[in-house]
Amino acid sequence: GLLLIYSMNYMEHGIFGIPVAAWRNPAPAHDLASAIANLDLVLEFFKVTAMEISLDETALMVVHGVVLTGGLIYLARVEPWVALYILTGLVAGIGLQCLQVIMLGLVVPTRAVSFIWVLYSILCVRVALSSRHNGKLVTSMTGYFLLITIVIYLIWMWDRYSTYAPWQSETRELAKQSGNGAGPIYIIGSYKTLLFAAKAGIMGSRGLQLRLKYLTGRDVFVCDETPAACQDLPAEVLTDMATSAAEVRQMEGWTEIYLLPLVDEGLAKDVDRVLRQP
Repeated sequence: GLLLIYSMNYMEHGIFGIPVAAWRNPAPAHDLASAIANLDLVLEFFKVTAMEISLDETALMVVHGVVLTGGLIYLARVEPWVALYILTGLVAGIGLQCLQVIMLGLVVPTRAVSFIWVLYSILCVRVALSSRHNGKLVTSMTGYFLLITIVIYLIWMWDRYSTYAPWQSETRELAKQSGNGAGPIYIIGSYKTLLFAAKAGIMGSRGLQLRLKYLTGRDVFVCDETPAACQDLPAEVLTDMATSAAEVRQMEGWTEIYLLPLVDEGLAKDVDRVLRQP
């Protein structure tokens, strides 16, 4: 699959592979030392993936681990070739993703491990069918468990995706205050200090930039990311600071949006954890 995608990209764009956008701040491995340094990202990859798959619920993560382990042990006893097929797919797929994390120097998004859900589904179905044919007690339990899991996921998915609503409201308010007048919008400060940016999973200032451009139809520049675009602004504009989480100032010919500077990355993560609590 990777070879096919890379080949298609080469035929269309003349690039074999998929270049990583600069805004993701990759740290590609170029020697043994840099590869070892990127091993920490592999642990981060496992952590992020586990939390995303489990919708940030530790209990659900444990349930998945128990089901996966128990299902593989059960199939290894009654259908060893099926168990080997599933285990091989998991090891090969996750191994390739870990290699990509080390080589690219960044944590790949959770969607890259969608194959885990496919193999997990196959595992659950095979356990259910096998136990049914073998007349085991687990037969009745398997159907109920799958039904309960589906219901839980539907509830948690609704809660999960409803977390985007505050971010949408927050950016709509910024767009409303900015208006639809002529001239560009300049953003001074860090998008990470917006109240709901982390909760909505916004990974870069580009998310805020494109969102405001979509809502206002105006050019939007983030001065921290593209200082050249802001070099004609008065010096005091770039040195001034916001007095609140987000402050919009209308100027003659442009609009300024002041955000609080990110003083402590850990503080932003603490705020995110608080917002994620029910």
